[in-house]
Amino acid sequence: MSARQRVLAFAVRAGVDSTAHADKEFKLPDSDTTVTLGGYVNLDAIWRYLTACAALMLGLSGEVGAQPTGASLAPLTELVAQIAFYPDVLVGQVLVASTHPDEILDAEAWLEGDRPWDPSQLAQEVDANTWSPDIKSLALMRPVLDAMSRDLAWTKAVGEAYTRNPAEVVRAVQVVRRAAQDDGELISRSGQRVIVSGATILLEPVDPQFVYVPGRGVFDVGAYQRFSWGWHGWQLGWKDGAVRYQDAPQSALNGSVS
Repeated sequence: MSARQRVLAFAVRAGVDSTAHADKEFKLPDSDTTVTLGGYVNLDAIWRYLTACAALMLGLSGEVGAQPTGASLAPLTELVAQIAFYPDVLVGQVLVASTHPDEILDAEAWLEGDRPWDPSQLAQEVDANTWSPDIKSLALMRPVLDAMSRDLAWTKAVGEAYTRNPAEVVRAVQVVRRAAQDDGELISRSGQRVIVSGATILLEPVDPQFVYVPGRGVFDVGAYQRFSWGWHGWQLGWKDGAVRYQDAPQSALNGSVS
């Protein structure tokens, strides 16, 4: 299947009509499977930057095409598109969590019980569980965890790709971000700051206490910062794809500290 066919198939699965007028804005019907930059996005812009991603990965851009694994990365841009505009820390947490989907299902089932609405109280109960630290963090971002549980096939595919080659997966995230930025769609907003550091595009919360996640909502990460698995204990390495928790690398096989 050609790159254009893959992009078209992705757009069709997401409910995108490629014949719609470019000067109209559409609220996409399925935010779990399409790219959301925040609320309403321009349909034509989505089409252009997804197409650009495929082109970049096929070596039609000198900078990315110069990488020997460029062609093999083309499907990865589609795989990571729905998390590419998450804050960097959350991207790392999702990548590690995707390597142990059983824990995602366990946490989802636990959250279905009678749990407190207050984030601080919920964090206290979450901490008592034996889940991996990334799962504990995602339990306080329920819409993100819900999406991973609901589309378990996608979650497993991400986990398998990340286990095989973490660096290629995060490189694909950067390709999606770069294409969106080149198209003028990736900009700093009220809840999220876009930072360009050399060839790397970083996405960080404007307010360290409240994290904006496109398509998912705003989350009070200060409510669980007192725990070791809190938001500020995580880092994502954009060169090697390694996710670090409390300054220790996380295993891509089981999410445990290695």
